[in-house]
Amino acid sequence: MPMLNKISYFLAITFVVSFWGFVTPMFEFPDEQVHLETVTYVADHGQVPGDFTSDVTQEMYKTQEYLGTLRNDLGQNLYTYHPEYRIEYTDTLNGKYEEEIKNLNTKVNRTTYLKLEGARYPIAYYLYSSFWLKMVDQADLITRSFVVRLGSLPLTLLAAIYAYKTGLLLFCKPKIAITLASIIFLQPMYSFVGASVNSDIFHNLLFFALVYYCLAMIKRGISWQSS
Repeated sequence: MPMLNKISYFLAITFVVSFWGFVTPMFEFPDEQVHLETVTYVADHGQVPGDFTSDVTQEMYKTQEYLGTLRNDLGQNLYTYHPEYRIEYTDTLNGKYEEEIKNLNTKVNRTTYLKLEGARYPIAYYLYSSFWLKMVDQADLITRSFVVRLGSLPLTLLAAIYAYKTGLLLFCKPKIAITLASIIFLQPMYSFVGASVNSDIFHNLLFFALVYYCLAMIKRGISWQSS
């Protein structure tokens, strides 16, 4: 397959994932705030919060109040069962509550924990994402959340490479391999989640890598050339 086609494939995935990442409002990806809370906790403490450890900072709590994503004791928020709910639009480049959220970026708000909500999954994804968070650690929560979203792009692209390699291994035809990978990664819901702050992105990468290497060992036997 011409190199131009491969480049076009990865550029298409990069564009679609980046588009979702930058046009989707904060915390409107599935469970995004839950994973961002854990990323933040890992960045500050070097470990996933314990089972009974509060992990929602005052900054995050107040931001979710503004955005309508704060969950009650039943796990519901203003979006739950209310598809019509939307934050009001403004006539300026600044969104509603944007300045209020930026003003929450203080040491007290970022070190005071109010409740327990963050994800309790293996630390690998959160360590990776905390690297991106630390690059803009002094910025407001809006900037930090979008930079961590940007960190999801390399994981999605790496998974796309494994999908392509798997298709090539199975069918031995580059066109079929790239078609298979495109069907997977340009599917709207997959690319949508692939742009978010969510440990599923890392789990999907591990899944694609595991499938590829297992198939490679079945087809070629166990050797360094299997990869």
